[in-house]
Amino acid sequence: MKKNTPTLKKGLAQMLKGGVIMDVVNAEQARIAEDAGAVVESVTHFNNPEKLAQISENLGEAMVGIEIDVLEVKLADRGW
Repeated sequence: MKKNTPTLKKGLAQMLKGGVIMDVVNAEQARIAEDAGAVVESVTHFNNPEKLAQISENLGEAMVGIEIDVLEVKLADRGW
């Protein structure tokens, strides 16, 4: 599998450029919106460790990752 992280980051930033509008009606949705905003801000400032630390202060536990070989199989199943 070709690894092209800078291109993926740039593509994600382009997709999210201009922000995301969410209709938040409860605390759970507010938390999701807050996390989404942190993702957008993190992509924007990925080269600034101080800013990333500030952004991630109140995000809670990290998401459990997936093993690369499992990910490659899932991507291959989807034609990537």
